[in-house]
Amino acid sequence: MPRIGITMGDPAGIGPEVVLKAVAEEEVRKVCVPVIIGDAQLLAHTARTLDLQSGYDIVRKEEPFPDELSEPVIFHLDNICGLIEPGIESGAAGKAAAGYIEAAVELCAAGNIDAIATAPINKRALFLGGYSFPGHTEFLAHLTGAEEYAMAFVAANLRIVLLSTHVPLSRRR
Repeated sequence: MPRIGITMGDPAGIGPEVVLKAVAEEEVRKVCVPVIIGDAQLLAHTARTLDLQSGYDIVRKEEPFPDELSEPVIFHLDNICGLIEPGIESGAAGKAAAGYIEAAVELCAAGNIDAIATAPINKRALFLGGYSFPGHTEFLAHLTGAEEYAMAFVAANLRIVLLSTHVPLSRRR
């Protein structure tokens, strides 16, 4: 079964909740082994606060990645520096969210995961954290060295590729 790395998104936003709810779904766990890339402590706190499933095994960044996985795990980065307040944009939250994306690309490049799914990030927090990308698409292109890329959405029989991202059509030439 494919291993899907799921970034936690902005730790001050809805990302941790969305990820925990998605990973708890039987439909998701039937088709992949989720690898949550984020902060185990914040995920545990979110789970307790919202009465969501938790207790996944933890793999720390400095540990060897397991060869065999059959249940979801948390790839714990321990990269939250400072206080993260829910709903408050901050450089600490943006930097942590960027770290999850960077780790996901590294895990994919190393063959530890087969694909990446991303939870929502806060673009302003990302900027406050020292990153100047307008979104995931451009950030992932930078990390992978892709010169040609596009944001795409797939659902049942529908396939959509965006003409522009994060730019009004009136400003696109």
